[in-house]
Amino acid sequence: MEKNKIGEVTMMWFPMNMNAPGAAGTLIKSPLLTPGDKGPLIYFTSVTEDLTQDQRIVEEARGSVTKEKTAIGEHVFFMICKDTEGNQFAIHSMKG
Repeated sequence: MEKNKIGEVTMMWFPMNMNAPGAAGTLIKSPLLTPGDKGPLIYFTSVTEDLTQDQRIVEEARGSVTKEKTAIGEHVFFMICKDTEGNQFAIHSMKG
């Protein structure tokens, strides 16, 4: 991710590759914004396809898992996590 700081605002960009799966986006940290778990829940695709491994990655980065791996139907799994600032996000996998 590319990082840029303008005054008290820090921005980090997710890279975009038009020939690969994924989504571009920007994370913004600002004194005008309050982190927390009451905002939108963003789903990310598992980077490992194994949510047990993803859970280790989250915890090694000092995040936490608030909802363990859960099945949605027969072939889709997800878990909900919090980052170090208390923001929630979810990770999903087709393999679990």
